[in-house]
Amino acid sequence: MRLLFIIAAAVFVIGSYAHAADGKEPTRPAAGQEVSPEYFRWLKREFGFKCQEEIKKEVTYNMRAPGIFYGKNEMDSINFLLEFNRYNSKVAHDSTISMIGEKAELQNDYGNWVQAHYLCEINIDTQTVTRAFAQTGRWSF
Repeated sequence: MRLLFIIAAAVFVIGSYAHAADGKEPTRPAAGQEVSPEYFRWLKREFGFKCQEEIKKEVTYNMRAPGIFYGKNEMDSINFLLEFNRYNSKVAHDSTISMIGEKAELQNDYGNWVQAHYLCEINIDTQTVTRAFAQTGRWSF
């Protein structure tokens, strides 16, 4: 049963990225314009790993998140994966878009795991990560 689940998850992951296998950037929004869901999917695919690495540099002790297939994986695991599920609806005036996620836990000074949120800001003109961090707690809007 577990093997069937792993195979189904792998097919889903591969299939979700197959529609954009050519790697072409969708129409880039200008400052102040709406960010389309297609552009966000492209950003996640192109910058997700870079953002994850920048966030890992900012972590003091340890971080864990849901893995690729099942369970929670710590940040030194090959299966560690940060999922960015939200983003700014419009491009900022400095041509940045923020990708946001909350599906992780940070280890505190006492070794306890605490719910965390993380953010990665990308400059779409220079194609670079300008800011990345992770903090304990949830976003308060």
